[in-house]
Amino acid sequence: MKKQPKLTPWFPAATNPVRPGVYIAEWPDYVDIVPHPWFAFWDGKQWGWMETNIELAVSAYKRGDTHAAGKLAWRGLAGRPKAVKL
Repeated sequence: MKKQPKLTPWFPAATNPVRPGVYIAEWPDYVDIVPHPWFAFWDGKQWGWMETNIELAVSAYKRGDTHAAGKLAWRGLAGRPKAVKL
């Protein structure tokens, strides 16, 4: 069985991630009620579109699909992530 990574607590939409990458993301008012995680790519300035898995989130960002509203609640890995080439 694959070990689940430790995650940070949810950060509010007013707090942006320090590092670019894919994060678990959600609209701020829905953090505790959505039954499955959404993933979005943060480039240091804006969020890519939320998708149902990491690969789709990266693809959406590469296509230029971004959130116009720009504010998402998010959480990430609590430890050091493995580097992934985009």
